[in-house]
Amino acid sequence: MAREDVEAADGYLERAIKYIPTEIVAAHTFAMATLVPTNDATIIAAWCVFALLLVGSPFWIRIVATLEGKRPPRLQVFIAPVVYLAWAYSSGYPFTYAAGVSHNPEIGATVLAFIAIFTPAIDEIRVKSGTSR
Repeated sequence: MAREDVEAADGYLERAIKYIPTEIVAAHTFAMATLVPTNDATIIAAWCVFALLLVGSPFWIRIVATLEGKRPPRLQVFIAPVVYLAWAYSSGYPFTYAAGVSHNPEIGATVLAFIAIFTPAIDEIRVKSGTSR
């Protein structure tokens, strides 16, 4: 199902939910569930999937908007990889298997909470000032 564009008529909570790239999160969840970290090859594959989804998330937002005949929302295109990074870090895998890196999921959860709170507020300011696209 295609994501709705962030519209000026949307309320604050509706805008917050629409910044989360749900298709990207679903792809990540599926991939990480199937790539059980049993050896170096699956860990490398998990990192490759993570990197592909991170780089691909802004393109995905643009593609969905274009298919729906809408202009891509610039703030959402910019914020999608940041939201995905914070979500993936807080969820763990593949970060829990990074050599020499201390994984602290609370950091990702905190960043994700701040993004969810402040991004719609920034968008609200942009909409009211007339620079929403």
